[in-house]
This record gives sequence, C-alpha cells and structure tokens, in this order.
Amino acid sequence: MIENATPKLSIDDIVVVIVLYKTTLAESTTFKSLLVSVGSYPQPVALIVCDNSPEPCEVKSYQEFHITYLHDQNNPGISAAYNKAAKIAEKLKKNWLIFLDQDTSLPQNSIVKYLEAIQQNVDIRLFVPVLVNQENHIISPTIFKYRRGRSPSSVRKGLNNLKQLSPVNSGICIKLSQFNRISGYNELIPLDYSDYDFMQRMSAVESAFYIIDLQCQHSLSASETQSFESAKQRFNYLCLGLRLSSDSKQDLFYSALVAFRRAIKLTWVYKSNSFFKIMLNEFK
Repeated sequence: MIENATPKLSIDDIVVVIVLYKTTLAESTTFKSLLVSVGSYPQPVALIVCDNSPEPCEVKSYQEFHITYLHDQNNPGISAAYNKAAKIAEKLKKNWLIFLDQDTSLPQNSIVKYLEAIQQNVDIRLFVPVLVNQENHIISPTIFKYRRGRSPSSVRKGLNNLKQLSPVNSGICIKLSQFNRISGYNELIPLDYSDYDFMQRMSAVESAFYIIDLQCQHSLSASETQSFESAKQRFNYLCLGLRLSSDSKQDLFYSALVAFRRAIKLTWVYKSNSFFKIMLNEFK
C-alpha cells in the first residue's frame, strides 16, 4: 500500500539508536562519527543509547543530542535492545528509527542524507546505507543464500528488492509503524541472524527498500580475534540464531552446514572440540 505524501520531514521525526557492549559512548566509533555527522545540524538529534555492558558508563550532555540512556547488565541482546528503543521512540512520538551498532563509522552529513532519501521516497519504509569493511568489500546489503550472506560486487543505489538483497542491522532506517507491523525483532535471537530473521519477515509484507547514496565503514566483531570464552559464546549465539531463523527443514539443513563449517575453523584456531559440542547440542 502506498502512503499519501507527508509534510516535510524534520529531524524531530527521527530517533537514532546505538547499542553498546563493553565500551563507553564516548569511545564508540559510531558515536564519534555521528557527532561529526550532525555537528552542523541546527537542532539536536534524539539519541537512544542501549548499553548492554556489565557496568554502566558515564554519559555526559551534548548540545547535538537529546540522549536517553538505558543500561541492562544482563545483556539481553541486540534484538531486545532494539525493541525497547522502539517503545521509547513511540513515547517520544518519533516516526523513524535508525539502528546502529557501536562499530559503524558514518561519513559527514549522514543524517541529512537519510532525511533527504525519506522525503523523496514517501512510499518506502526501509532505507539502508552501503556498509563496507576495511578491505572495501560490501558487507551490507548482502546476497543471502543457503543461509549465508555473500558480498555483492556492487549494489544499485535506489530501489531494491528484499528478496534479492538483505541488509544487516547497523545503519537501517525503518518507519516505526512498519517495525511494529512485523512485531519488531525476535528477542529469542539475541545477536547473529537477528537481522536476517527481521528482513525475512519484512520481505513477507513489503519487499521494496531503498539504498541511500551513503557508504559507511563497518567492523564485523565475529571476524576479529577473540578470547576462547568469547569465541564460544559468540559461536553459541551463531548456532542459536541459525536454528531459530530457519523456516523449513531445508533451511535447518543449510544452517547446520554453516555452523559445521564455522566449528571446523574455530576448532583449528582454538585447538578445542568445544565448538562441535555446542553445535551438536543446538542442532540435536
């Protein structure tokens, strides 16, 4: 269904959400770049900070932002954080959510580009930037096939189809009414595959989305060196997300295959069979 044209969009219609884990807001790559991005904007931007760290961080006042800070030492995951932020956004009477993790670097004037894209495409409810890694490979949106996201060689700015490309969480801008329409994120999937599950449900009700002419640098924590305990926990999240986001027996087969391949790699790196035990327990 195409909505009627809306009045001119303002920054008051948007809230930015940043999820933190074991870092402070001031140290977050995302916040540092966001501070530069909105520095010249004439009015403050609403910012919700969901901190899932063991200890709360100090958040000072910034003239560029109206900050709502939430701390949950139990670390319920990114899905729960986004859902909680959406409820607050509703109370603040916001219409659009921009979700960011702590490791995305936004270029200058990013917020303005979001605003312009929304204003120029009033019938679209999902907008995303292009995310690239340090090697300049596209990591969002991806080609999601056989339960894995693969980097496209290039993407077309403008209208695209969610059945062909799937964005990751960080950077997406979604209309709050659409977020609520698909019941937000599945909180049983705390981290890995939360985005694929969300986009899969989104594509069932509306397949069109818009790629903004905006490129952001993004760090994938799963690809970085981790302690043994952290690697086990992250692999457990991966297996859980793979299983719970599988809609069919075929999906489940490919999910188990993805987990098996990852377990082989982690077993080689950490010289432990713990990863196969985790996988077998999740896919038993």
